[in-house]
Amino acid sequence: YFTYYIKQGICFMSENIFLSAKIKTLLNSKQVADALGIKEETLQIWRSTKRYNLPYIKIGGRVRYTVEDVEKFIHERTIPLDTIG
Repeated sequence: YFTYYIKQGICFMSENIFLSAKIKTLLNSKQVADALGIKEETLQIWRSTKRYNLPYIKIGGRVRYTVEDVEKFIHERTIPLDTIG
């Protein structure tokens, strides 16, 4: 395990490896479910069964998603028009 700490807005690991000065925007399950047009319960099923690779973050009992991961998830499932038919 690594210990993380923040000093002057920069996040470091215990071995002094630079991580990121940018804080990512986190979405809750309702926001992600609304964006995907599904129920929150569906996201819960996906997490428990690992049906889809949609990364999430556990903070205590709360689940959060990064905007970047949700956008990547949507992009990977987008079918170009020239392949339909």
